[in-house]
Amino acid sequence: MSEYAENCILKMLVDTLAKAIQSNKFHAEEFFKLWFRQQGSSYFFLFKKNLSITNIQYAELLSLIQDHAIKAVTGEHVGRLMFHSTDDFNSMLTSVMVPMIEGSKEGVPNLQFIAKLYYPLFENAVVINAYHGSCAVFLPHHITLDLLSVCAQSGYIHSCGRSVFIRNVNKANKADFFQAIKLYLDRYLQSDKKLYFIPYAHEDFSEYDQEVKHVKESLRHGLDDVKIHVEKVNMGSYRLAQVLSEMRDYFKDRLDMPDPGDYRKNHPAFNERTLWLICDASIEQKDFTKPGEKKYYICHDQLYFNDNPFHIFDENKPGWIAHTTTPHTLIGAMVNLTRPWTGKEYFVLADPFAGTGTTYFEALKFNNIIINCSDKTPILPLLISDNLKFFSLDSASLKDIIKRYELLIDQVKNLEVKKNNKQKSLFPDSAETKVYHFVKDLLQEFLATEPEEPQAFIFSESIVKKLSDADFFSRLVFYTALRSKLRYQGSFTRRSMEWSTAFEKSARELLEEIKSFRQWRLRSENRVGEHGMYCVFPGKYSHSCAISIQRFSEVRENTSTVAIKDACDISPRSCDLIITDPPYGFNTDDELSNLVELYADVISKLVCALKNNGHLIICLPERSYTGRMLPFCTQRSLVIQQVLTVAEDNSREVFVLGRSFPSPGSLFSPPYYWISERALRRVILHFRIRDKQ
Repeated sequence: MSEYAENCILKMLVDTLAKAIQSNKFHAEEFFKLWFRQQGSSYFFLFKKNLSITNIQYAELLSLIQDHAIKAVTGEHVGRLMFHSTDDFNSMLTSVMVPMIEGSKEGVPNLQFIAKLYYPLFENAVVINAYHGSCAVFLPHHITLDLLSVCAQSGYIHSCGRSVFIRNVNKANKADFFQAIKLYLDRYLQSDKKLYFIPYAHEDFSEYDQEVKHVKESLRHGLDDVKIHVEKVNMGSYRLAQVLSEMRDYFKDRLDMPDPGDYRKNHPAFNERTLWLICDASIEQKDFTKPGEKKYYICHDQLYFNDNPFHIFDENKPGWIAHTTTPHTLIGAMVNLTRPWTGKEYFVLADPFAGTGTTYFEALKFNNIIINCSDKTPILPLLISDNLKFFSLDSASLKDIIKRYELLIDQVKNLEVKKNNKQKSLFPDSAETKVYHFVKDLLQEFLATEPEEPQAFIFSESIVKKLSDADFFSRLVFYTALRSKLRYQGSFTRRSMEWSTAFEKSARELLEEIKSFRQWRLRSENRVGEHGMYCVFPGKYSHSCAISIQRFSEVRENTSTVAIKDACDISPRSCDLIITDPPYGFNTDDELSNLVELYADVISKLVCALKNNGHLIICLPERSYTGRMLPFCTQRSLVIQQVLTVAEDNSREVFVLGRSFPSPGSLFSPPYYWISERALRRVILHFRIRDKQ
């Protein structure tokens, strides 16, 4: 930083310290308000999933902030940031200032001396306040944040913007709330414009959110938990409903507040920014998965919505062969944990257990990552190619697929009715009916070599060849049929569901997701800007940001980095980053012995495959909720010991960079957890490995 810029920061620091000293007493809260809220920047991040599911989103956010923090004067990347919680920062500040004041004559310390002495404590200090499903971030005035990149590149950020008001519900009052909004509008809103203000109310949202299954599921353990019962809670001595009613008059020239009721009808089709009022909980220190007892009113200005198209499907991409697929949100966060990437023009990312290509697709968000994904199943290249083709489709092609799926569902129902009534069709089969018969025949041939209740499918080259020769729509329907077989096999065993019913349910679920993706496609075509690999386009409550659709077309003709090979064949010192979720669903003794051998070999290969200062992030099962025994070779303690031993045997070491974490530190540091309520709890291990000097 230049001498001039440093002197400016020192002068502002001295002035702010002086204002925080009143009647010979230092008020840390006043300094915080001036330094961060009034002079600096206050941001707010809302997560797709809260701590009842995972804690990796908080570490991901810190990595993204570190990577996208910029010096306001020069535009250079900021050095290592020092992260604090509000309580930690105020406590540190008080421990510095109080002795200085008490030891000075007449209670007037030499602020110039203090500012120069403790300048490093303030220069890169960032405050992080974590809540159960969201996070507030406070930056000093000399640091700015590339908010768009943080949002677009993230796995778990739902939306983000500026923080306006955060207060414990038991201490909040109408006067402070109105004052905070007024100060914010004075600073950030042009006088001739209005902002939409919307309370995220159960009364206006919950009933209507339940109508589409994948939307309903996406809100569980996330957005559902920050909604407010507007008609049942208070703000100070007033009903919140009354406070909101008075807001209409008080801010009538500056805020638009839609009428209560169905948000789909009463809210605008598009708005560049929206002020939201939500309610989040504190963090339970003994068990992060449970919300704390404290509740907070949070008002924030949403500037960007993370409209990642992969998140519409998450674990259910159209090209699908197993229901143990790692979610896109989780893989996206795992990639971001390795940041910031410095000192190299490009990075090699490998996933030797690529499955349906989740890591491959998440890595497409970056133009400086070379992707090497592999799996021993012969269907991998076809799966990735089909998913790439699907995400590259224009709205017209998607409309055609939707129409064909709707026809297929109707005709399958008619076929089953006629079959049950022993009727013969008087008309030739339609194209969709022929697809259905082809899929059923191929599925029957395929399942003949599978166990009675498979956990995943093993594809022969002959089956892959027959699929490759079929048209794209037939392959989509085949993947849907596989999904029906795996997901409803318990129902088939109990004879509580017919095959046709399971197929219809799976087809309708995918159909709704395809419809949502088509709407995304139409929105993204109306882009208002480009930002590197990302496009910005109109959303309902703010601008949306996502990977540019051109990215799919760029890589469709070049999938040379997708290979069919054994994970143990990964080349030594070939990767900067390895992110993977190895298999673990084996039950029989013979299969267990194969799995034990695989883990013994592959951990060694992965450690040796890393370049100097490389990252290995591995997802493991930790607890089963279904009664299935987890193989002992997948236990994290054993895997950790293997990694350490292999590193030592190869003159390497596992190290951790010194970082400051806000309280509670264990929330932001590995290992991380990820929970599927109905299946299992996973643990995510993060190793960084370097050569011994």
